[in-house]
Amino acid sequence: MALNMRRLSVLLIPLLLAAGCRNDSPSEEETFAWMQQTLAAHNGLRLQDLSPEYEILAQFTHHGCEAEYLAGRGDWASHVNLSEVDPNSVRIEMIGRAPWVVFKGRNSQHVTTYIDPTGKLPTYDSETGGFSLDSKEYAESFLKALKHAVMLCGGKPSTF
Repeated sequence: MALNMRRLSVLLIPLLLAAGCRNDSPSEEETFAWMQQTLAAHNGLRLQDLSPEYEILAQFTHHGCEAEYLAGRGDWASHVNLSEVDPNSVRIEMIGRAPWVVFKGRNSQHVTTYIDPTGKLPTYDSETGGFSLDSKEYAESFLKALKHAVMLCGGKPSTF
């Protein structure tokens, strides 16, 4: 009897430990899909005083941890390597009437490349980046999603 109880405990303990360690946080794909949907529906460009003919485009795509964001009329894009973002730098900042979720590169390294798809303006790199949203509530949720994506991509806090 004692031998059977010991065998049962050897089988049950690992199963109970595995059940207790289950991870319910969203996957990388789920996180990026939510970010894409949120930017498409709640982009902060809507808060700017733009002419009615101005079409607001907000396309967020990713390949692994490399994210690209095309906005405006498709007249600017940003490319971000999320694995190089300092997760502790992600915060909300009001710029004009729109709340922005902004971030910095780890150890002040350049993590964002700004591109003018029309070729009229030069491409440049920056140690900062951000996403505008149309409400504080969506900005707060997007902040959580962006931090989660950065952590899933291996982002680490700055050393100095």
